[in-house]
Formats: sequence, C-alpha cells, structure tokens
Amino acid sequence: MMQWAAKENWEAFLMEAEQYVALSAELRDINWQSLPAGERDVLAETLRKTQTQIDSLLPHAEARRTELVGTLRNLQNSAKMRRAYGP
Repeated sequence: MMQWAAKENWEAFLMEAEQYVALSAELRDINWQSLPAGERDVLAETLRKTQTQIDSLLPHAEARRTELVGTLRNLQNSAKMRRAYGP
C-alpha cells in the first residue's frame, strides 16, 4: 500500500487496502497462547511495523479523501457488476 500511495495510484492502493482489512479481521482468530514464543515475537513485531506503516499512510489518504471516495465508489460498483453478471 505504501508503494501505491507514493506513486499516487489510489485505485491500486484501495485494492490493497481491501486485502489488508480482510487479513486484519482474521487476526482476532489467532490463539496467541498456542504460538511458540519465537513465532509470537516475530508476529508481534511484524504487526507493530505494519501499524507504523499504516499510521504513516493515513495523512496521505486523508489529503486525497475526495479522490479516494470517488475511486472507492467505482471499485464497489465494479464489484457489484461482477457479482451480478460474472467475470
């Protein structure tokens, strides 16, 4: 997502953001206690780094809010059309 934001490719950014949201939702299902300590530490560090990157993206996304809203609507409309009429 950071690469797309740097290139100001907001459509690609939003597509990546959808995947990020889907993956983030699955984090609630992780049984942290069942993970070996080393894996738990690596996952925690990866999540901290990811959150830092997301935090740095927010000002860019907010600055382009109007553009992103339009792009997001187009993506949602395209997804609805694909579901209704196939690929």
